[in-house]
This record gives sequence, C-alpha cells and structure tokens, in this order.
Amino acid sequence: MKQCIRSVVAAVIAIITAAALAGCGTGGAGNIHMDSVKDAADRLVKAIASGDAKTIMTTMSKDTQSRIKLLKVKPDKPVTDVKVSSVSDHRATIAYKIAGKSMTTKIGFELQVDNNGEPHYYVEDIPFVWANAPDTKIGGVTIPYLADNAPQAYVLPGEYHITYEDDVASVDTNAPLGLAAAVNFETDKTNHSDYVSRNGINLFTVAKQGKGYKQALSNALDDIVNQQDCAYVTWDNKAPACEAAFGTDSEVDISQVTVMPGSRLDDPTFSGTVRLAILPGGSYLVDPGEEVVVKEVDINQLEPVVTVQAPADSEQGVVTLTVELTGIDSVIHQLERETA
Repeated sequence: MKQCIRSVVAAVIAIITAAALAGCGTGGAGNIHMDSVKDAADRLVKAIASGDAKTIMTTMSKDTQSRIKLLKVKPDKPVTDVKVSSVSDHRATIAYKIAGKSMTTKIGFELQVDNNGEPHYYVEDIPFVWANAPDTKIGGVTIPYLADNAPQAYVLPGEYHITYEDDVASVDTNAPLGLAAAVNFETDKTNHSDYVSRNGINLFTVAKQGKGYKQALSNALDDIVNQQDCAYVTWDNKAPACEAAFGTDSEVDISQVTVMPGSRLDDPTFSGTVRLAILPGGSYLVDPGEEVVVKEVDINQLEPVVTVQAPADSEQGVVTLTVELTGIDSVIHQLERETA
C-alpha cells in the first residue's frame, strides 16, 4: 500500500514537473492534461453506450476485473441516453434510460497508477449487474452457483426476462436492471429499499406461490410445533401430562388451525384456535399423575411469523419456508399465572 502511494505521488510529481518544463521559454503553461474523475466518467459513459462488455471492462482496474465473471447474455433492451449528470469529489452521477425508464446511479472512481506509471482514474463501483440468484435464468441463461471468494456473476445493465421455478415459488418477470445493481433473493427486509434505490430487483418481491407452497407452509408450521417440547416432565424426562392431553410430547396442538396464502410468500393468513397444555403455577417437574389444563387461544395471539429462505441459503437448493411462533412463551407464562 505504501509503495502504491509512493508510486502515485512520484507519478504526479513527474507530470507536474513535465508540465512546468513544457511551459519554460514559451510563456505558456504547456499542454499536459491530468486525468480527472470527469474524464473517467466520460470514458465509462462512452463504453456503456457502445454496449460492449469488454470495452466497459477497460474502465476498471485489473484487480476489479478479476472479481467479475461475465455471463454470455445480452439484455432484451439495452441502456440508452447515457450521460454524466454531475461530478463530486471521486464520484459521478450517471443518468440513463432502460426501456424508457429514467434512472441514475452514483459511481465511485479510484486513482491508480497505470501500466505506464501514470496516475489514472478507474471505475471503483462495478457498473455491471450482479447476478446473485443461482439457478435463476436471466435472458435464458442460468445463473451459476459461485463461491464467495470466486469471481461473481455479472451481466450488462438493461432489461431482462427473469425466470425461476421450484415447488414453493416461481418468478416470471421483465425487469430493468441499472448500473451497479443486483438481482437476487434478498431475505433481509432492511435491505429492500437499498436494492430499489440501486435499480435492481429482489425476486422475493415478485415471486408467486408454487403448487407446493401451501403444503410447505403447513409442514413449516408442523415443524415448529414439533420443536415445542412439553415443558412439564417427570424426573426421568417423560411427559405424561402432555401425552395425556394431546397424545404427543408436544405442549401445542394445531389441528384446528388453517393457513391461507397471501399476496406474498411471507404474508399468509392464519386462523383457528391453538390448544396449549398448561400446568397451573408453571412447575416444570411433575408427578406422573399430575394433569395439565388445556387452554384454547387464537393462533394469532402466538404471533406467527413466516420467513422465506433463498435457494442458495437452503440445504435443498430451493425456496424454503419456516414459521416461528414469536409470542408463544409469553402467552404460556400468562396462562400459567392465571391458572395458578
């Protein structure tokens, strides 16, 4: 890093010295031109307008280029009307259109020494679209699975037809994807606005329910119930109280609960009552003959929350659903106090 800084400083000094010498004896300042962020932004705009990925790559440093795996696909509708809107410090705002939609993206630039030992501004923010949705097809090409430390998949900005399908979810949409954008399955809702502002797409926002969605949701609810082991056990770790109430070692019975799909994968409607095994006073070690009190509550009092997992993050390699009853502990403790 220190060597790189010394090289940049030396190159700058050399150019300034050359400029001064060029002006000597002529009364002028010479014709030496220092590279600027505006120059670099103009080069990028020209490269994007060409629609040639290799030309765009030349605006980036070798290190940045090494992080890119370009997929062999072109957009259905390319970027048009691209221009530099403004420049501030080491960033430039690039304005453009995709399928008639006006977009802007801020692109950062970094000063590096080129192969000739001269200071040169290169694109720092990769202007391609990060295709981070493995097994999804973009423009008919399947996005591959790539290790985090490997070059990542990118495509040219523009409008693409994007498809994905498994038993739980499907995607079939046309999306305009801007510079430095991302196309992925984003499960962290706090990042949704970021991807919108960067002219990309979170595929979960446009995904439709597959034919197996309702069954997957039911299975996810069963899984969380099966994990809700009876808290009232004997000294030898048996649960006769819950077994007597429900015939299982779970303290929850959801046989009267129904689930209806919503408009998104993560917003179904739950209805019906849940039966809970409650031991008055909330003791956790019971006598074999001690009985529990069965209480019925609305399923929504247990605050069910559905989480959708991206295909790349699940063991099965498909969209998966999980259900969490976030309010069940507080409801059970309240009922224990009330029945004491």
